[in-house]
Amino acid sequence: MDHVKGKVKVLTEYEINKSTMAIIPEYTVDLAVVSKIYETDDNFYVLMKPIEIIERSCAYFGSSYKGRREGTKQMISITHKPPIAISAMNQIFFFPTSSSLKIECSWISYNHVSNFKGGKYNRSIVQFFNGVEIPLEISRGSFENQLYRTAHLRAIYEDRLNPENIQQKTYKLIPDKEITSYLKGEMIHEK
Repeated sequence: MDHVKGKVKVLTEYEINKSTMAIIPEYTVDLAVVSKIYETDDNFYVLMKPIEIIERSCAYFGSSYKGRREGTKQMISITHKPPIAISAMNQIFFFPTSSSLKIECSWISYNHVSNFKGGKYNRSIVQFFNGVEIPLEISRGSFENQLYRTAHLRAIYEDRLNPENIQQKTYKLIPDKEITSYLKGEMIHEK
């Protein structure tokens, strides 16, 4: 763990925000799992597992993690290591580096990734727009795949949230006296 003059910056709870770049699991000396948070201008620890932060953040923005996973499945047909729209309105999209059920799963913000490259032992190194680089336990190919999946999900959300893309409704005009017949499924003949 990083120390500042013998001390560590720690929060007991946390919600993802626009400056959150990465959530990395780390072990304490007594082998408890905590999260190292990288923000654009700071890093610190949170006494929660990464998946707990993801779940809490989804709830904070009005959905459950399960609901966000289901949304990803419906939108881009991805069920294994799905990217998550923490908040589509705020353009906060994260993707996991492995199955979210695994303790070693890190979560990366799509919006902050500027570049990535392969590292030693089938790992990747992600570079963020602020210049910070983090080594990850994920192959370069898998990282690239996760990045593209997240870009796809984000593009669909942006398209659906764009007011110019709202579909026009096509109404059928029915005389008031025939609405009961129409609702019962009876054929209405135009005259």
